[in-house]
Amino acid sequence: MAKKIDVNCSYCNGLFHRKDLLKKHIEKKHPIEFNQEISCKYCSNKVLQKDASGIFYCSQSCAQKDKYNDDMTLIPLEHKFSFINFEENKKDILNGKCPHCEKSYSSLSKLKRHIFKNHTKKTGECFNCKEKNDGSFGIGAYCSLRCANSITSKLNFRIINLKDKFSFINFEENKKEIIDGQCPHCEYKSSTLAKLKKHIFKIHTKKTDKCYNCKERHDNSFGIGAYCSKSCANRVSRNKNLSLTKDLTICKFCKEKISKKEESTHIKRVHKDININCKNCNKTIKIGDSIGLFCSNECLYSFREIKKIKENRFEDLSEGLVKKLIIKEQKGFCNRCKENKWEMKDIPLELEHKDGNHSNNKKENVECLCPNCHSLTPTWRGRNKKNNLNKKELFTKNNLLPIYKKTLSLEKTLEELNLELNLDNKGFLKTRLKTLDILFIEKNKLSSNDKKYACHHCDKKYKDMGTLSVHIKKSHQDLKGNKNFKCKSCLKSHDGLYGVGECCSLSCSSKYGHLKSKIKKEPVKKYSLKEAEKLILESINNYYINRKKEIMEADFSTLKFDILRERIFYEQEGKCNHCSRLEWQGKAIILELEHRDGNHHNDERSNVELICANCHSLTPTWRGSNSMKKDVSDTELVKAYQSKGTIRKALLLVGMAAKGGNYTRVKRVLDEAGVIYQLNGKKV
Repeated sequence: MAKKIDVNCSYCNGLFHRKDLLKKHIEKKHPIEFNQEISCKYCSNKVLQKDASGIFYCSQSCAQKDKYNDDMTLIPLEHKFSFINFEENKKDILNGKCPHCEKSYSSLSKLKRHIFKNHTKKTGECFNCKEKNDGSFGIGAYCSLRCANSITSKLNFRIINLKDKFSFINFEENKKEIIDGQCPHCEYKSSTLAKLKKHIFKIHTKKTDKCYNCKERHDNSFGIGAYCSKSCANRVSRNKNLSLTKDLTICKFCKEKISKKEESTHIKRVHKDININCKNCNKTIKIGDSIGLFCSNECLYSFREIKKIKENRFEDLSEGLVKKLIIKEQKGFCNRCKENKWEMKDIPLELEHKDGNHSNNKKENVECLCPNCHSLTPTWRGRNKKNNLNKKELFTKNNLLPIYKKTLSLEKTLEELNLELNLDNKGFLKTRLKTLDILFIEKNKLSSNDKKYACHHCDKKYKDMGTLSVHIKKSHQDLKGNKNFKCKSCLKSHDGLYGVGECCSLSCSSKYGHLKSKIKKEPVKKYSLKEAEKLILESINNYYINRKKEIMEADFSTLKFDILRERIFYEQEGKCNHCSRLEWQGKAIILELEHRDGNHHNDERSNVELICANCHSLTPTWRGSNSMKKDVSDTELVKAYQSKGTIRKALLLVGMAAKGGNYTRVKRVLDEAGVIYQLNGKKV
């Protein structure tokens, strides 16, 4: 297939993408010219137009050669064919013919190889450097690539760069020798200019052992030894072309022009022995040992902070520094209860942001409080972030029941929880109250909590038919096949496992439901608003009473974390276990869970208690003050596993993270001790 090339018709200048299309076009549109005989412009051979290439040439090679003669400079070819007389044989070489025999080649590189191998005397010397070579490089004319390109480099090489590189000698006198790789002082030759430069500097230059830029003595370890470092070497070349612009400054000590970026490095290197005074503490130090105008980082940071305090910029200060300044202003006393000691010890005060925004450190927005007063604020531990919580987090017992007890209506509770009054939120709230067995008013009617539907197998009662059917499916599947019940529609015996247990199949249950609908239902009792509110309060109180019974009767080791707190709260009767207080500042005191050994995974009853925030702040385990990494021995791990029975619980008991390499370590220790343990439910 022909190649896609943009070709113009020589008669009408039409554009074509392929040569075969151009020929068809000439046959149809220009038939007289197509069969006309023409003479080639380059070789003067006569051919028909249909067999020619374009209008003026017999072939494409003739067209390219003629164009090459017009446009191409012949300097590169002179260097390529430097081993023969090029001027005499120029025409033959351009046509691809060998001047010594009848052979011809399509490319000049093949022709060059042929002439050198067959028609040149083998001297075994490089045509450039005259050194003996084994002919392994290229066609054997040169010893290396550098020698092959040296003739063109003599004409086209940029001497400006070489002048800068060889600035330590007279370059103009020795230009030819340097380009050929010859040392101007001895017989040394090198393949690269970098090696030649190093040779001249080390052997034929006086050693001053001083940097040409900063004049400091050095050990000649960097580069060829002219400069002490890379920055000095670059600075010399940069200063030649650097214009006096905004980037330049004048050094304070030596009044030298330097760029702004290198001012600090220049002062530290050149003027490192000069003494200055620290801007913060007035200590005399050397510039080489200083950090800017300061003796240390501490002085630098303290100077910045003092500057901000003088300008009353509390917003830019860190939270820790703001806390220290406010404690000084309050003289160590709480801003609300005006106390500074608790059980004969100093109270650690806490920083309170009044608007709840921790990034707002303005003086008006900040105060220091004792932990008890801080626990009563609306912003304590993210209380003001309820708007960002999910519905499930909002409708927990601790958030929902106190609000519902005040309002006694669905609409007002949703308003206080900052939720929209739509059907989804109402339905979510109703289901939550139904699960807690609490009454509510809807459409001027009181919801009922009567458990009407009883299980035929175990006499348990449920509110809905759905919950009853789920109970039967889960707990009474063992009775399948025991036909002890009669269907209420067809009176056949069945096992009572379908639906609620009244009927044997879907058809029977639909018929029985149709009969039930015709029977008149008992009228619903109507209550006044006051009576309904009383019943709602009774249901809430009953919930708390029943919940308290369930929690107090349950085994302590099986309780979850939230229920565990309630259990301890009921046992301590809402009092702090240390100071036995019930109230603080006229409000119920807030108690915190304390683990006596500092391990928050150890929830044994002897290790756990509820205390107020002030008492908690005086304990050695308050806010992870004992959470330093401890080395756990292998014997402790074995004992922990034997007491708990699982690897996860053993790791948590010892205070290690239950993940990754800790599991592999426990398994290795148990294998060495010969203890049998479970892995994925199987004994190992």
